[in-house]
Amino acid sequence: MVTTLALATAGCSDGSRATTDQPARVVAVGDIACGADALQRGPVCRYAAVADAVIDENPALFLALGDIQYPTPSGRVEFGYYDASFGSLLDATLPTPGDEDWGVDRDAYLRYFGGRTTESGYDASAIAGWHVVVLNSRDCFDDDGCREGSDQYEWLRDVLANPPEGTDGCTLAIWHDPRFLWAKWWQKDGVPRGPQERVAPFWELLDAADADVTLHGNAHHYERWTPMSASGEANSDGITEFVVGTGGKSLNALGPQPRPANLAAAQDAEFGALVLDLRPGSLAYRWRGIDPVGSFIDSGTIDCH
Repeated sequence: MVTTLALATAGCSDGSRATTDQPARVVAVGDIACGADALQRGPVCRYAAVADAVIDENPALFLALGDIQYPTPSGRVEFGYYDASFGSLLDATLPTPGDEDWGVDRDAYLRYFGGRTTESGYDASAIAGWHVVVLNSRDCFDDDGCREGSDQYEWLRDVLANPPEGTDGCTLAIWHDPRFLWAKWWQKDGVPRGPQERVAPFWELLDAADADVTLHGNAHHYERWTPMSASGEANSDGITEFVVGTGGKSLNALGPQPRPANLAAAQDAEFGALVLDLRPGSLAYRWRGIDPVGSFIDSGTIDCH
């Protein structure tokens, strides 16, 4: 399924609605709602405060980056907790599945998001000249993976070769499990793991198609990587990866030293979301935290290839 989102619905920073010469406001974050009521202070369950920040940005499109709703202590995935804070954004939401929502109760995920997703969990859209590709990295952990020959791989290859009408050579892709990651828990026997190989097929296809940006959750902190090739080498024509797992569940420590050379910005002390303003040919990005402005700042622009 391919959906075209009209630019006329885009939100502006002053709260008005966008016209065709204004950027489309997109906000993205994952790892969001606890299986419990939101708290207003402390290191966990801050998703209500993150929702307030996201809603304040008046997005035309909200990208929910997986682990959108965590199970309750009984093991149930009850989207009512998420809905209480983020429900007003449902009609503007494109979700991608995570291990804690889809991986625990796929039916609950599909019931809640209804027409905002597909039975497969992957989809494509167009907004402001950008091709927005939603992928399901949960498939990559199945026995047949998401490598060449799998349904999702072949779908992705086809959709990259035939983007929706109205796109302008700019591609943004989202899925839950990052290809590149710098997290304290991303290690084995005390040694940091390398790139996540299970999602490598996604990155290889996207890189070959000159995609521009990928967005992910999974690690409960914020990372921005310099443009990289499929092998992880710095390349000005490569893909810029963001990890935005700061939706309110909890915060994870960044990885051990030495810091990866291609990691441009990172923080593990603040909940918040990534704000993107999309225009044909480029985007502007900005970190939006729930704490006072100035506690962490990361912003810039990315031109399409």
